[in-house]
Amino acid sequence: MVQFVRYVILLNQMIPISLYVTLELVKVAQCVILTYDEKMRHTPSGGGPAFWFKVKTTTLNEELGQVCQK
Repeated sequence: MVQFVRYVILLNQMIPISLYVTLELVKVAQCVILTYDEKMRHTPSGGGPAFWFKVKTTTLNEELGQVCQK
């Protein structure tokens, strides 16, 4: 039992670090997908050049989940 508790205590710090790195890589991949999405482009009504979506933070995809479309 003591050996099991030692094992859990030693590996307690390693698992969250790898999970954190994996989640950050997923967020970066989602930002790349958002950058090249055709539906995330704004074309002004009066004409002119289109404005493309620019990702400036990796938490943007979490914030977009809170936007309500009606």
